Amino acid sequence: MVEIVSDVLEQWGQELTDDLKANLANHDAYGRGELSKSIYPQVTTEANTEGTMDVRFILTMNDYWLYVNEGRRPNRGRMPPWGRGSKLWDWIKSSHKGAGMLASFMSENKLKNSIKATTSLSFLKSRAIQAKGTRATHFFDEVYTEGRLLQLQMMLTEKVGESLAQDIINNMEIG
Repeated sequence: MVEIVSDVLEQWGQELTDDLKANLANHDAYGRGELSKSIYPQVTTEANTEGTMDVRFILTMNDYWLYVNEGRRPNRGRMPPWGRGSKLWDWIKSSHKGAGMLASFMSENKLKNSIKATTSLSFLKSRAIQAKGTRATHFFDEVYTEGRLLQLQMMLTEKVGESLAQDIINNMEIG
């Protein structure tokens, strides 16, 4: 039974992941490429204290997904992290859009050191996010819906019900 539940969760989780990535690609949001790469499902099984197995579904993604999904209001507390090693700094350094912004920034300001330029640009982007906020994409809310959970419930009911019925039939004794 645990194997059936795990298989259903893996299938459902992969469909959820694919749909989240596709929906994220349809939104113009900073960091969406790295966020999309970070989304993956995981199904684990472990013995519990009663001697039976627990099955867990875990959806992993970069920690800033909530800001991409819900947006960020202007002047909300502190500036987002911007220093070397921050998600924003890494995005500027590694993404195509960030690299274009960095090249333009370096050219306009006659900068030669890309580390200092990345740090400066990261600071400016962080300050702009603090001042202007970011637009919500609702990429998660549009995919992870009550209907999706009902789909999972129906899949589990169908597969577990079939297995249970087959077990009962196989274990019947007549005579």
